[in-house]
Amino acid sequence: MAVDAIDLIETFDSKYNFFLPDNVNEIRNMYYFGSLSTLGIQAFLTLKEATNITNLQPWATMYNRLIDKAYNQNNLLSKNRLEISPNKLSKFTKYFDTAYQQKIKDLFSKEKAINHRILSTKDFML
Repeated sequence: MAVDAIDLIETFDSKYNFFLPDNVNEIRNMYYFGSLSTLGIQAFLTLKEATNITNLQPWATMYNRLIDKAYNQNNLLSKNRLEISPNKLSKFTKYFDTAYQQKIKDLFSKEKAINHRILSTKDFML
């Protein structure tokens, strides 16, 4: 699943419930993919925590491709305007291997972000 994090966060209101199919917890793995930014991570955490979807995790393979592509083409990095707590960042990065955990932490320490839209259909097919 990929969402536009800004739309999700701006419209999220705790008085509304997410609709989830009855069998969502029977799905072995559900993967989230969005921008690698404070809002993108917040969208993931909101989905995971507000809905109690225990089998939701970041789509690490695609995030790794996103990071690699952005760093290979420096002009693909953007400004990350919002801070994120170390606790929230750790809740997200725990799904990645050590090398990519460090790359994500470095990205945020430099106040940078990567928009998920930099990936093309071809990037998903590798």
